[in-house]
Amino acid sequence: MSVATLTVRKIKAFLEKKFSHAPDESADNDTQEASRRGVIENFYRAGEIEKLKEIAEHDVYSPAEASRALGVLALDRIAKLAEKSEPQANGTITSRTLPDSRGGTRKYTLYLPPGYENSKERYPVVYLLHGMMTPVNSPMGPMSSDEYWRNKLKVAKLIDRLIDTGAINRAVFVMPDMGAIPIRSDGRNEEFITKDLIPHIDQTYRTMPDRNHRAIDGYSLGARLSVGIATRNPDKFSSVSGHSGIYHGMDPKKTKGLHFYFSASRWDPLSTAKSNRMVKKIRSDDGDVVYDKHAILKFSPPTPMHTYEMWRRGLEMSFIYHSMNFKRAEQKK
Repeated sequence: MSVATLTVRKIKAFLEKKFSHAPDESADNDTQEASRRGVIENFYRAGEIEKLKEIAEHDVYSPAEASRALGVLALDRIAKLAEKSEPQANGTITSRTLPDSRGGTRKYTLYLPPGYENSKERYPVVYLLHGMMTPVNSPMGPMSSDEYWRNKLKVAKLIDRLIDTGAINRAVFVMPDMGAIPIRSDGRNEEFITKDLIPHIDQTYRTMPDRNHRAIDGYSLGARLSVGIATRNPDKFSSVSGHSGIYHGMDPKKTKGLHFYFSASRWDPLSTAKSNRMVKKIRSDDGDVVYDKHAILKFSPPTPMHTYEMWRRGLEMSFIYHSMNFKRAEQKK
């Protein structure tokens, strides 16, 4: 059925049935799922981001695995629609320096959303943690984390598009420089983020300074660190995400009350295996977790296993997920 012939009445009837949790007795599970996928694809072709958000906001929190998979599909389609847009307004991205509690200085990259300077509004904050910063497999050669976020991942344009299309609400994004290897045995990076950076950001910028409006996200080794920091500091974060993470030996103790989003490529077997175990552990603790191990990479031909192409798509989808979590926190007030 084409978009032109998919009537508003049919769409409304579908959503009312879907959101009422009333099962369709006339169809088996496979038929129901195929029908729901068809509606998602019709909304995607029609550019209906708000309708896709309604589906995603309902399904990604469902206890049913099939429903969560449909929620991930809706997130993927929202991200793809955002990629096609050309933002009408741009945020600002700058590099800043901050003294740390050990007597040194640390750099961080800061994104402020469009309209920040001319408003009095307060914003949620997402902390983004990079992976290993070495010239290996980098066609652009050695670069700082600031250069990587700006020039390789092009994170500012990614966020601008998501905000401009309404895929996410406006937020502040903070990207600390954690050195060549983010995971440190002395815990210095975790200490810097939790004791120096978060208080500084909340005191310097108009943020919403509570755990319900704070997320932490990362890729590769940064994914491992984001999950570790959040589960050791659940009073500081409510939303957590990791992309292509290596979670070897991790056994998070405090997962309840946190919302997790993981992604890993089918062509990255090490990350996929470790992510599978992490997801299983969180679910065994009755934690809330969404896992996308398929939709993240639908490139043709497949890209290399562990590269920024994967992380860009993963970040797009997790940014939408964080924004949904912030919205839920507001609705529960």
